[in-house]
Amino acid sequence: MAALIPAGLFWAMVLAGSFHGLIAFGREVLGWHAGWEYLVPGTLDGVSVTFAFLAFRAVRMKKAPDRCYRLVWGAAIASATVNFAYEYRRGTGRGGQP
Repeated sequence: MAALIPAGLFWAMVLAGSFHGLIAFGREVLGWHAGWEYLVPGTLDGVSVTFAFLAFRAVRMKKAPDRCYRLVWGAAIASATVNFAYEYRRGTGRGGQP
């Protein structure tokens, strides 16, 4: 339990940072407003979290979690790429304030 609390807090901080960047990407780059910008982190991070839990469930059921792992990695890489591209674009003075 002593390891789960810090791990859970770290996981929440990573998701909060990703959530912030993806919402900003949806607003500023995609031009989505009025709640639509929340679809970006909802899909990318939501898929990662959901399939991570499904991978744990597969292991518990003594099945191979390989497909879940691939989906988690794919969504995590997509989320990281979008966050990096947005912040890089913002930091170079094109499309945002540094």
